[in-house]
Amino acid sequence: MKGKIRKIALPLLLLLMLGLTAATVSAESYFRQTKASATSFTLTWNYDKADGFESIRTQTLYWGTSRSVATLRSKGTKVTLASGSRAHTITGLKAGARYYAYLLFSYVPKSGGSQIYADFTADADGKYAITCFPLPAKVTGLKATFGKNHKQLLMEWYDPAVAPSGYQVEHLSQKGNRISIHYTKKFYFWKDYKVTTVQRFRVRAYHEINGQKFFGPWADKWFVPEPFVDAAGTYIVKKTGQMKVTWALVPGVLEYEVYVSSKPDTGYKKAARVKKPVNTITINSYNGAKFKAGSTYYIKIKSISARGTSTTVYASLIKTAK
Repeated sequence: MKGKIRKIALPLLLLLMLGLTAATVSAESYFRQTKASATSFTLTWNYDKADGFESIRTQTLYWGTSRSVATLRSKGTKVTLASGSRAHTITGLKAGARYYAYLLFSYVPKSGGSQIYADFTADADGKYAITCFPLPAKVTGLKATFGKNHKQLLMEWYDPAVAPSGYQVEHLSQKGNRISIHYTKKFYFWKDYKVTTVQRFRVRAYHEINGQKFFGPWADKWFVPEPFVDAAGTYIVKKTGQMKVTWALVPGVLEYEVYVSSKPDTGYKKAARVKKPVNTITINSYNGAKFKAGSTYYIKIKSISARGTSTTVYASLIKTAK
């Protein structure tokens, strides 16, 4: 946020004591945040020479957690600066927090006369200080949710305690190559996206101040998809009572576990575990009995990779026989 210069309205007695007069300034003067780290931010300011600000006499910076200028001046941290200072870094801050800053200064104009007092605030009335931030906190609760067949990807997370300006969402391959990058205010939704390989998603919050984005740390989420069952290559062998299961290999997956049930949501039992590049197996029985042609069975296949395992959400219905 950029500060506005205003004259200071003080009681008449104090005006007489300090010899204050009204300040007339141009738009080229400014007071704003220009840098941020996890526990610090840097303020810079400028006085336009056209305003006669070459003879700055005093500069006092106030900062703290209150937006009120009056509170900052009475209870905030006070920093007396040299007259030539045009930048100051405040350190030791709480990561992901919000702070406020206010600059009071005095000068004698080129034309001479009484010393003038003025300050930078966020509003013309001088009630509020400018808002400043260290870097945003790391987001938490990051998860990926898919629709049927791993389509319609939804990335969700919890907002930090101090809400940021927005979020940057990045989609990466296993090797770290960027697939896509997006900016969003809350969550991100891919309407028609199908994940068929082990992939990485990450999100970070940012504060946008004076047109510049200050990014917090990344929160990462690896997604390991389940393989898609090959309908043509999956069936019950009528002659032997066995079931043949075939699926599409998933790049990045090291092993697969195959589960069978006679119900879509419960009763799944592990029938096999195989290593890549195997993508087809023959299951001899289920619950100690041969498979019956015409009966309905359900298959779930879990992908196991160095980045984690799939959640085996989707069941494929097997009913055909050959």
